[in-house]
Amino acid sequence: MSAGRGPRAWRGLALLGLALPGLGALGGACVLDELGLEGKGCDPDHACPSGLVCVLRPVSATERAGTCQPAQAAFACQPDAALCPEGGQAWAEVCEQDGHSTRVSASCEAGASCNPDTGACALGCAQSADCLDAGAVCDAGTGLCRPGPACAPAGCPGGGCVGRACVPDPAAAVTAPDGAPQVVCFATPPPAPPASPAACSLGGRVSVFPLNDPDLTPGLFVRLRQGRPPWDEIATTQVTTGPDANGVYEFADLPTNQRYLLEIEAGQLSDGAPTVTTLHPAVDLRADLCAAGQLTRTLVVLRQSAFASYTSQLFEGWDERRGLLLGRVQDCSAPNRQPLGQVTAGTSLPPVAPGTAYYFAENPSVLVPDLSLAATTNKGYYAVAGLPACDNTVGFRARVGATPLDLGEFEVPIAPAGATLLDLPLPETRLPE
Repeated sequence: MSAGRGPRAWRGLALLGLALPGLGALGGACVLDELGLEGKGCDPDHACPSGLVCVLRPVSATERAGTCQPAQAAFACQPDAALCPEGGQAWAEVCEQDGHSTRVSASCEAGASCNPDTGACALGCAQSADCLDAGAVCDAGTGLCRPGPACAPAGCPGGGCVGRACVPDPAAAVTAPDGAPQVVCFATPPPAPPASPAACSLGGRVSVFPLNDPDLTPGLFVRLRQGRPPWDEIATTQVTTGPDANGVYEFADLPTNQRYLLEIEAGQLSDGAPTVTTLHPAVDLRADLCAAGQLTRTLVVLRQSAFASYTSQLFEGWDERRGLLLGRVQDCSAPNRQPLGQVTAGTSLPPVAPGTAYYFAENPSVLVPDLSLAATTNKGYYAVAGLPACDNTVGFRARVGATPLDLGEFEVPIAPAGATLLDLPLPETRLPE
């Protein structure tokens, strides 16, 4: 074949009525047309040949465009699913019944854009106070307001509402590794604290999760915030080297009977490993817990590599704007609390796909995620990955015999590309709501 005479050139000759070797003068042209129509323009009134589908996508809020594509390679969507346009956020779309086309469902007003998580127009925001809709919260990862609904039983299939959080029902009764778990305390509301002392210190060790290496953390920074939205910053301190060469922090003379949030800023350990922002919410500085004028609270920070092993390495297509909620559930026994098995966790704002709630295998030494589990094992660890970077609520549920037992709900902030650590607090360590 001479240069410049590819399939389109032969097609042109065929349409002019010139004979092609081995083909009839015009009959062969149909075959060549059939092979060469991929990418041809199409619309609802001009269908594609057999084997190709017409992919219609909006190119603006008022225009449509389309091309013929092989079905296996064409754009595909779930019929009736909401989504945002490719390369733009000025409007929202909905998938047509053919699964290959979309139509404009809404044009976004000034100051709003299409939220890729919801497929709906949302206002831009820097904090939840910027959101006009009742109950909406700001997603710091996308800079968009998103709905923040309380749990509704009708919208929580296979589970129950623990406050604002939708939590799956456990399939089996709660367990513990060393005998019958003690869970009766979770049915008792937190007692009112005394008024004195009016102030005390908050401090303790800072370790690396999950290996408990406190000697690597000196030099990191711990930020203290008021522990309810909007999480106002109060003070920052640097982790120092304590008498035993371990990293320690301290905030002195804090008002008691307040809730605080501790944030370990992303930084670098003494071995050179980078860390991610790690949040510790629900730190209730009860006056009756301030023995010798101090509440001791050990903090942990996640290496960036550990964060990746619990997120991007587990979930193909992981979105770096998302955060991780991680912790352990334990029973009421004193002085040594047992980890609880067969406990489920859920949130009021659900994780964004491919993220999900998951649990950790019954492994004696290494903390190994197991996406097939539906509840905690006797190690007691849980995680919820892929959470929007918003204020959220997490709840826990167990089953005692045939009776569901709600273990409590807790407000938690989620940092983009960061971790929130929440071990299930005992009621006696919490302030009354």
